[in-house]
Amino acid sequence: MTPTLFDGTDQSGVAVSADGQAFDRIVAVAGNDAFGFAATSTFDGTLDDAILFKETANCVPQGAYDYYLEPQNLEGVAGPVSGPFSVKII
Repeated sequence: MTPTLFDGTDQSGVAVSADGQAFDRIVAVAGNDAFGFAATSTFDGTLDDAILFKETANCVPQGAYDYYLEPQNLEGVAGPVSGPFSVKII
């Protein structure tokens, strides 16, 4: 299966041919206003939990990260740091 942005000039992502999670980045061009998956006639499988979002310059890149939190009071005095909080950005 290949994730694809349709309409306008179709923009295809990387074909997925194995079980498990897959991540991709597809850059839209003028006219792309639909998202879906293109499969070959021999495809025999299922797809679930597809997520599509618009990436901006403020987005954190895909990957695994550890975050730490440090509370501060109104005067800016720091409290104890807690963490790590592990996250996976998809």
